[in-house]
Amino acid sequence: MQVSSHQALNMIFGLSGLIQAAIGIVAVLVTLITIQPVLVLMVSIVFIPAWLSASRRGEAFWRFFWRMTPRDRERQYLAVLLSDRDAAKEIRAFSLAPFLRGRHGILYAERISELQRVAGKQVWYALAANVCVAAVLAVTLLFVGWLTLSGRVPLSAAGIAVAGVAIVGQRLTMAGYSAGALSESALYVDDYLAFVELLPRVRQSEPQDPAASSFAEISVNDVGFAYPTAGESALRGVSLNIREGEIVALVGENGSGKTTLVKLLAGLYRPAAGTITWDGVDINTVNASEFSTGIAAIFQDFVRFHLRARDNIGLGRVDAIDDLDDIREAARHADADAFLSALPEGYETVLGPEFEGGSDLSVGQWQRVALARAFFRKAPFVILDEPTAALDPRAEHDLFERIRALLAGRTVLLISHRFSSVRHADRIYVLQSGRVTEAGTHDELMELEGHYAELFRLQAAAYLSAH
Repeated sequence: MQVSSHQALNMIFGLSGLIQAAIGIVAVLVTLITIQPVLVLMVSIVFIPAWLSASRRGEAFWRFFWRMTPRDRERQYLAVLLSDRDAAKEIRAFSLAPFLRGRHGILYAERISELQRVAGKQVWYALAANVCVAAVLAVTLLFVGWLTLSGRVPLSAAGIAVAGVAIVGQRLTMAGYSAGALSESALYVDDYLAFVELLPRVRQSEPQDPAASSFAEISVNDVGFAYPTAGESALRGVSLNIREGEIVALVGENGSGKTTLVKLLAGLYRPAAGTITWDGVDINTVNASEFSTGIAAIFQDFVRFHLRARDNIGLGRVDAIDDLDDIREAARHADADAFLSALPEGYETVLGPEFEGGSDLSVGQWQRVALARAFFRKAPFVILDEPTAALDPRAEHDLFERIRALLAGRTVLLISHRFSSVRHADRIYVLQSGRVTEAGTHDELMELEGHYAELFRLQAAAYLSAH
């Protein structure tokens, strides 16, 4: 459930309301006790219906927001989708706006209908509470009248008592509503605190052993993995080795498990079975933050940071984010320096349309910036998941011709659907349905006449038939 950000302020307002009520009635209560102690007891009853009404209302709305959370998330997602820049082209191309707006409207109408039902019910409770408060005050005032007529209280004291009952009744009613608001806010804050309490437990379960200080080999040993919402395993019994200085490629059809394996190697997921070791150290036993410093990963859905151009690259190694010379060197390696330097303010230009004055880039240029970020990290293990998907064939060819020189001394794990990009890798692993079915160099795999050779020839034939 989404916790409203103003609930903490509501708690403060509720507490301040109680304090103000207490301060405002102390002197009056002393006076009423002096005149007739029973009056204090009678007028204090007004607190109960006010508090019960406010508490019931708060719990009702808390339960309403709890029930509405899944549909609210869907409705908010649709609103974002309708206003998202990246989604706009498909929404317009398929004329989806009326359909999406209609679904958003249905969800919103359902929410309003349920809100009206809950609010309508609470109106009756509030009305009943007000009637009870009025009845209590009326009985109390009648009792003051009886005390006066019977001679038990002088007329002058009765006037003071009437004024006191009115003041105390109003203040106690306010206190009741404040206490109800406080209990309502407490429900949301309890949810928040329960969520926050998860963090220490998560951190306690995280491994804290130091990561390996060197890098010679990564070994994947009989690894299996399944996504929680998936019906079957994404990886089954995968084993492979990646040694220092090698360029290793993963190939396979969509859904074969390539990206899942990469995320396991990057420490983003943990294997459900088997182990992944870095120089003999199981990565599941080491501190995740420390382990990540040895990895530079660029995924196919890389992030476009709407920050300065220099920051987009410098985020690869935040401890050196002010080193503009190194940033420019990384940009040159990724062939990004020329277009970044040509921006209105060069490397100081904000990228993306999010902020005023920002300059957007083409998809291919964004991908080069992401590559520069990976180069700038200077980690011993570099993961490139479809790093050139947005580049034209010539640019891709030029990059891979230079990749060994650009990343000299570093180990590279490469995923690409373009077999021309991986044919010069030191070793190629072929994945099918979550398993490694073939491994070797390009020539060895072609001689094997297996799945790799079939896919390679299919892709080559497609290019040749186009001519």
